[in-house]
Amino acid sequence: MFSKQVIETGKKLFKNFCSLLYDTKESYQRICEEQSYQTIMELVNEVRNILEEFDKNWVEYEKLYVIELMLIEQDARRYI
Repeated sequence: MFSKQVIETGKKLFKNFCSLLYDTKESYQRICEEQSYQTIMELVNEVRNILEEFDKNWVEYEKLYVIELMLIEQDARRYI
């Protein structure tokens, strides 16, 4: 069983992933409708920021998750 911290971080990551899907779709639609290069670049920067935030959340979750998996594996190798 994983710790509350891993579960909460996983929930945060999933919520961020759902936002990523929505925001990416919205940004893509706005980019397709735009004619101004400057506005398109602003939208591209917004998408970049959204992806960076998701990446940070993924790394945070991955660190906690892997550490706990290693602890579970270490515990499973103990003598009974």
